[in-house]
Amino acid sequence: MRSSTRSRWTYPAVGSSVVACAIIGAFLVGPLIPHGSQATDIAEIKDQLRSHYPDADINHIAESPVEGLYEVYTGGRLLYADARGEYLLESHMTPVGESASLTEETLRAYRAGRINDVDANGAVIFRDHRATEDTPRVTIFFDPTCAYCAEKHRELLPFAVNGRIEIRYLMFAPDGPNGEIADQLRGIWCADDPQLVLTRAARGETPRPMTRSQCDAPVAEHYNLALDVGLRGTPYTVFDNGFTIPGAEPAGAIVQIANEIKHDEYFYPR
Repeated sequence: MRSSTRSRWTYPAVGSSVVACAIIGAFLVGPLIPHGSQATDIAEIKDQLRSHYPDADINHIAESPVEGLYEVYTGGRLLYADARGEYLLESHMTPVGESASLTEETLRAYRAGRINDVDANGAVIFRDHRATEDTPRVTIFFDPTCAYCAEKHRELLPFAVNGRIEIRYLMFAPDGPNGEIADQLRGIWCADDPQLVLTRAARGETPRPMTRSQCDAPVAEHYNLALDVGLRGTPYTVFDNGFTIPGAEPAGAIVQIANEIKHDEYFYPR
């Protein structure tokens, strides 16, 4: 069912995703602190990691299903740390005899919580009046300079116009929240008709740039959210349950997956 996806890959110069790469290294990294440390709880583990990686955005630490192993969520990745905070492990945790990845389930739940915290006023929404409570929804991070973002919008728009899907667009500036692309995104956000200006941007028109003093748009918030939910390139599609698809997946497949997820019928690739 899945096809190969195309993506405009972005590599933020700053942000938690880069820090995550630094602290992961290979699959196993350590030791991080001198042997004999008594760091045994979540707060102490966080302090130890921050002492070695002060720029890391450590979003979440919690006990894992394995005694003595803790989940560390940073930069869109889920790592595991020992109770002393001496080692980090990047891997998938799967119960013996089962095929489901507990790691991916945890990641999906975290992404779902973050994405679903965005309210109706926090996105540019395409939703036809014929849409109902059963209409599936997707959230897409949009970059006006990304050709595949434009292609995805042009392909998905007819489905939204016909009430078959609701599209929520969040703004992502690959040059950071203070760059030129961020000003274009503000031009979309603060336009009299954001949906029209975004659609025109997908057709090749450059949005009229607006500065932060001219437009109070959540560009920085969307940028940080994108890194937090694992964006590595655009377009980046996030479903309400936290499942993600990077790249230009065909519109028909996006709608089908969204419908299956809406009705709890989607079989996730393992």
